[in-house]
Amino acid sequence: MAADDQDPGAILGRMVLEVFGERDDERRAVAVEELFAPDATFSDAEMSVTGRAAIDAAAARILGGAPEAFSFTIVDGPRAVADLARVSWHFGPSAEAPAVRGTDVALVEDGRIARLYTFIEPST
Repeated sequence: MAADDQDPGAILGRMVLEVFGERDDERRAVAVEELFAPDATFSDAEMSVTGRAAIDAAAARILGGAPEAFSFTIVDGPRAVADLARVSWHFGPSAEAPAVRGTDVALVEDGRIARLYTFIEPST
């Protein structure tokens, strides 16, 4: 990874689009391998999983349960302080109000996400 690729904010921004926003299984698996530590955890209000395969499966489940027209759009950030980063996003059809709004917070260690937390925001 280049020095810019080590920035926690850049890593988190890529994660939103290349992991949870990627419908192609092979491309998503490559991104998970590159962006997450082997024993990384992902937690939201519904689940907590550990390991790259489980994170990949969680992303596939989220995307598989959504219409094809839904995509992730970064709306704030990413921002980082030391090894902690956050990004806010919308998920839904791009031309309409988002179906889901959320914020991800990640701890990045040695250039990879070690812990990822997702907060779903109330719809307005």
